[in-house]
Amino acid sequence: MRRKSNGVHRITAARLAGVPGIWARVEQHALALQVRPHQATRDQDTPDVLVCRRGLLARGLVTGRLVEDAGIPGFSTLHRDDVVAMWLLAGPRDAIAWAADYERTCPGALAEVGVLPEHYADARAWVAWLRDPPGTWRTVRAWR
Repeated sequence: MRRKSNGVHRITAARLAGVPGIWARVEQHALALQVRPHQATRDQDTPDVLVCRRGLLARGLVTGRLVEDAGIPGFSTLHRDDVVAMWLLAGPRDAIAWAADYERTCPGALAEVGVLPEHYADARAWVAWLRDPPGTWRTVRAWR
């Protein structure tokens, strides 16, 4: 995942300095309302996307419905009504990168909706957490 967070700071500094114009290249990666695994992620993530979508729906982090294609087994379309954060719909590797960034920016916000650090420790943990039925992961919190 390529993201440059310092670009915003550069633009802000240029505006404060009164620079009349800045050349920039903007890249936007949008997630569709109807998401099919092959459209949303890298090829190696595709088998896990359906598992993740089902887990996100089961945990209430995404609302909507997953419609299975009768003609192509394992090929589904997510009709999304709402989502806690759009990046949750990314492939496992991208989702855990976003989760780590989000936790640094808004500490504890993910835990409030049930997404704990051990869930996004790595892509395998993410998929395993979303594959297991809600309530099967035991959480131990340290006292402060």
